[in-house]
Amino acid sequence: MNKKKNRRKRANPYGKTNVTMRKKLAGLFLLVVLALICLLIRITYINAVSGDKYTKQVLAQSQSSYSSTVLPFKRGNITDANGTVLAASERTYNVILDCKVVNSADAYASPTVDALVNVFGLDAAEMHAIIANERTRNSQYQVVKKNISIEERQAFYDYINAGSDDSSANDDSTSEDAGSPADESVAGEAMAENGMTTDSPSASDGSGAGSVADGSGASSIADRSGAESIADGSGESEGESLSDEEKDKRKNVKGIWFEEEYVRKYPLGSLACDVIGFTYDGINADWGIEGYYNNTLNGVNGRKFGYWEEGSGKDLQQTIIDPIDGDTVVSTIDINIQQFIEKEIAWFNDLYKDGPYNIGKGAENVGVIVMDPNSGTILGMASSDPYDLNEPRNLSSFVGEQELAAMSDSQKAETLEKLWRNYCTSDLFEPGSTFKPVTVSAALESGVLNGNETFLCDGGEIVSGTRIKCADESGHGELNLQDVIAFSCNDGMMNIASRMGVETFCRYESLFNFGSRTGIDLPGEAAGILYTADTMGSVDLATSSFGQGFECTMIQEAAAIASIVNGGFYYRPRVVGRIMDSSGATKKVYNKVLTSQTISADNSQKLKMYMRAAVDYGTAEYAKVNGYSMGGKTGTAQKIPRADGKYLVSFVGFAPYDDPKVLIYVVIDEPNVSEQADSRFAQWMARDILADVLPYMNIYQDEILKADSAILRSGLDNTSETEVTTDTTADTNVPEVQGNEDAANVAGGNNQETDGYTNEEAGMTEG
Repeated sequence: MNKKKNRRKRANPYGKTNVTMRKKLAGLFLLVVLALICLLIRITYINAVSGDKYTKQVLAQSQSSYSSTVLPFKRGNITDANGTVLAASERTYNVILDCKVVNSADAYASPTVDALVNVFGLDAAEMHAIIANERTRNSQYQVVKKNISIEERQAFYDYINAGSDDSSANDDSTSEDAGSPADESVAGEAMAENGMTTDSPSASDGSGAGSVADGSGASSIADRSGAESIADGSGESEGESLSDEEKDKRKNVKGIWFEEEYVRKYPLGSLACDVIGFTYDGINADWGIEGYYNNTLNGVNGRKFGYWEEGSGKDLQQTIIDPIDGDTVVSTIDINIQQFIEKEIAWFNDLYKDGPYNIGKGAENVGVIVMDPNSGTILGMASSDPYDLNEPRNLSSFVGEQELAAMSDSQKAETLEKLWRNYCTSDLFEPGSTFKPVTVSAALESGVLNGNETFLCDGGEIVSGTRIKCADESGHGELNLQDVIAFSCNDGMMNIASRMGVETFCRYESLFNFGSRTGIDLPGEAAGILYTADTMGSVDLATSSFGQGFECTMIQEAAAIASIVNGGFYYRPRVVGRIMDSSGATKKVYNKVLTSQTISADNSQKLKMYMRAAVDYGTAEYAKVNGYSMGGKTGTAQKIPRADGKYLVSFVGFAPYDDPKVLIYVVIDEPNVSEQADSRFAQWMARDILADVLPYMNIYQDEILKADSAILRSGLDNTSETEVTTDTTADTNVPEVQGNEDAANVAGGNNQETDGYTNEEAGMTEG
């Protein structure tokens, strides 16, 4: 028994030792696990924060090269309201010559130059000079030809692959022994040498980049950059039989690659040039829709960057960020209505180009606006001197060869700016008698008139000792308010303005938005020049009542008259209806924007009736479209200086009478005819345009056709059948326009200086 107890006592120390060891081992295991966890966390952290840096260091130490390429976005299209493309970006390619590669072996220069000459028509001596010149011989980026088509690029691939035994040869890859590699990083280095950057679409190769004649590395790049392979892989051009010597020679074509870019194209040439505008470099614009919606039309460049293994054509690492293409802008312009307008302007200019003023066209300028008066939507807008949007700097059609050669750069720039300006929104003029409906509207709305008044016209009015003439110096006699408009009586208008007074007249002038930009979504809009209540005298008030002594734009006058005939609602005019993304989905719809109510519906109805009388039996008879009810108002404004006897004639009208669907405004500035103060020219032009527009818009005749008459039959090509129609007479007592545009009305917002900001950026809220 004692022996057993002693044995148990001797065994106890070993048990304690085992327990201690197990505890130590468990602790050590936990420490190892904890260390591994910490290490894993640290590795994860380093990989997340600095993984790319270490990856690049490893790749840089291997036989690899880094490339970074900008993938250019495609600028969005501009279309008309029906989807007809007015402006689009077309993919083209620049031919790039890597002189360093060509000079890496004596056998490369001659075959490469031959390829450039035979395929692209370049000058051999010039190409050899670029390759050999001390300044460019080590350059890796020399643009030798710009904007070649995809077919021209394909012709190069066919040339270098002709007779090849490699059936896999295609347009963007060559065999691995084709020569030393020249990847996109080469282009980037070369562009840096020339002060360029790969961030610029015009200086990067984009998705079509890739040296097709530089060897292994280049071929891989071309494939990675997404270039289109169009070659059939046959290895030999159809009908071409080459000697072995020629085949070997073409294998030595090196250092030629292509960079992709987009070129802005305008399929319809000069049509709607004032509205569309153009880009300077494919992505920047100041004029027209191109300028105003510049940011909307532009997208975001993509980028492709990574490492590739030299000599193998294999990617070690690559990241592609796809470009985001620009949005499509759908204009409100109807290209058919636009064509009706421009056809009529061209005909007028051709008819009267040999007139007495020796200006080579029918007038100094002609402007036409066709709009929907119920929304402010512009359906068509044009002026004289349309220029080709594809060649906006080409003055040969407007200036003689000798005159053009003698012009200085500043003179050319001034001529171009005048050519590019939109006459309908940017040029100021005195509107003349087309403003009279505004004066009468203000008098009725303010309560100065009720519509039952009569006025005695004796041929003029003496205001503060100054006699201001009426168009009919013998006097119109007694007229009611309707006939004051119908016969365009200046005497009656001066009496109306006198009853209103300066304060009321100026207040309504501003209510109709004269003196301020309308907010139309086009750059370069002018604001106009008005008297204020503090600066307007009694003579100024008298002449302003019939549209002389202040200046406005065509779009201001059109928008004001639209509000008069549509029930009194002033809508902001606009030339864009909606925005679509590159897939065709609608992103934004621009609804009509009501900015104010100018007059009541009752007074609107009265003014429509007065303007209908002007067409039915007054000064606007020649604008009548047979079979359609309509209203209108003529204008004949003396230009400054008054003594020169030069005039601007105009007509503004609407149809149908009960529910106006179309408003037209025609301005002819200094018609090239012996008797300029003749509003028939503007009326005939409006009538001919409406005769096409109304049936096209499915607006049906609502009146019985009138019997044939000289008034209905005569037109631009037969002015002798009818008498001259004028709203004014030569009167040097009419004061000249005083002052300048109010800076507060032209600063900021939608003018050319905003660099084409979108509506949101310009602070304009859309309804």
